[in-house]
Amino acid sequence: MAGLDDVHGPGVGGRLEATLLRRPMSAVLTQEVARVRARGTRVVVVSPTAPEMVQLGANFMRRGRRGKAFAAARHSTVATVAAALAQDASA
Repeated sequence: MAGLDDVHGPGVGGRLEATLLRRPMSAVLTQEVARVRARGTRVVVVSPTAPEMVQLGANFMRRGRRGKAFAAARHSTVATVAAALAQDASA
């Protein structure tokens, strides 16, 4: 669940997940995105938003919360891609 922002789940569990898992994975993602962009490729990063992380809760492996998180992700993914397409159209 890497991303280019500093989003994490709620509570102590969310902060621990961010520190131990998300930040290291995000650092690798940032480097990979930079390498691809340096070659001239357009990259749109789709990663969990704050509302999605809240829906997942501190234990993001808990199955009972996935439906709400997926619903939030469907909304934010559409918004992220639409914003990228709009930016391309105006460029």
